[in-house]
Amino acid sequence: MRVPRWALLVAVLLAASEAGGAPHACARRGAFARRCASRASGAPANEAALAPAELRARAADALRGVTYDALGPLALLAGSSANDVISLGLVDPSELQIRARDGSALLALRTRAPEAPAVVALAAACERALVDALGVPLATVERALLPTPAESGQSSPGLAQVSHVVAVGSCKGGVGKSTTAVNLAFALAALGARVGLVDVDIYGPSLPTMVTPESTEMSVIGSAILPLERDGVRLMSIGWVNPHSMMLRGAKIAPLVEQMVGQTAWGPLDFLVVDLPPGTGDVQLALAQSIRVSGCVLVSTPQRLSFVDVVKGVELFQKVAIPTLAVVENMASYTPPAIPAERLDALCAKHGLSAAARADLDAELALCSTELRLFGGGHLQRLTEMWGINAAFSLPLLPSIARAGDSGVPHVVSEPSSIAAELFRELAAAVEREIFKNELSARSQAQTTVHFDAAANEVVATIGGERFGLAPLALRRKCRSPVNDPERCPLDLAPVEIEPMGNYAVSIVWSDGHQSLFPYATFTGNF
Repeated sequence: MRVPRWALLVAVLLAASEAGGAPHACARRGAFARRCASRASGAPANEAALAPAELRARAADALRGVTYDALGPLALLAGSSANDVISLGLVDPSELQIRARDGSALLALRTRAPEAPAVVALAAACERALVDALGVPLATVERALLPTPAESGQSSPGLAQVSHVVAVGSCKGGVGKSTTAVNLAFALAALGARVGLVDVDIYGPSLPTMVTPESTEMSVIGSAILPLERDGVRLMSIGWVNPHSMMLRGAKIAPLVEQMVGQTAWGPLDFLVVDLPPGTGDVQLALAQSIRVSGCVLVSTPQRLSFVDVVKGVELFQKVAIPTLAVVENMASYTPPAIPAERLDALCAKHGLSAAARADLDAELALCSTELRLFGGGHLQRLTEMWGINAAFSLPLLPSIARAGDSGVPHVVSEPSSIAAELFRELAAAVEREIFKNELSARSQAQTTVHFDAAANEVVATIGGERFGLAPLALRRKCRSPVNDPERCPLDLAPVEIEPMGNYAVSIVWSDGHQSLFPYATFTGNF
């Protein structure tokens, strides 16, 4: 169905709270991923039966020895008393099955990023432990998706099947944030992940210029917009809905962004990369308050002015309990291209230069071909020391990246063997690794619960066994959503829905219809 762009814009602005229609099919999801989904739902494996109790007990003993500090780069919880795969709930030995045809063992390892390199290594370690302990010829540990769509923790219907939302931001414009977001998304896809990319810069969308989709025909199903697609990456930008300038006041921007992200039918995704506009304004706060964000990637340049703004970005995301996964220092250096030897030979022959003159020329040109720090030495080391951000990357200034951004083909797609493409793949692997690390660390911490004590008229959070209570009105006034007015809250306010959002925050729907997202630190007074 062809839909006018103005109608799609109205659909985005006036979308209902529940998306309709069938879920968007994932063309890239292969047979292995479907087996993982079946395993995550508890469906029995073909030609396999539950292992005897003795084998399950031996498997449990063996898997308790699979710890992250024993896996080199996966030294995530060294020193913890609960850093094995069973204690962290990644595997359940009671589900061990034995295939009748060959006696091999079968078990599921459930994470929210089954294709992450860290998870692949972890599954291999479990397989080795099972073979050694059980004496079976082969052990297969299938990497299953966790959680199921109904447990994703996202309140927006379009995000119900999205495992992780990764924001890419900068507090300074023109530093290459959109370039980083685009290439990060396609690098994650190259690693085997299911990826979406949304551009939420309403005033100056970049995605329609930087990525040419396979088709620009947009469609709606019910109140949901179907994303566009290129090379398996799902795409959305206001620039495709309305290619003309958007003249909207600030108060209209946050709801539009929330609906564009939450009402798009993304379908099942491992990662949704969000390209934020520059700054620390309404869009950033709106996303942090309404969407569960797994982490952010901040983009900077070597200048001190840009560094100062990156610090502001880290502080902003810390205040809304969103971890900084990585920092990219763009345009860090420039190396002039070397002149081909045959051109130099022709030049010397043309002007009759002596061998000594040619040697002097070669020496001077060698000096000109060294790496130049055009914008200063940079601040990556300082960022690491200040914030403990170990995933820090320096990206050189390359004309090929600029050409790719103008051509509509991401650099990691057009030049996959280039130095920059390799850096973007390293960034993608670091994002997966940091999310996985945060997820495992969260599982090792004490559970936090939040409930409403009607008798005491308090919203109570139990954190690490300690009780913290706040009156509903006092808590609501701490809501930092840009659409919340602390001075106009109803006096008889009460929570009607309380839902944990991972290990860092809780979502509360209030009696007046407003929804807040509170980091747990709000209750302890450290927010």
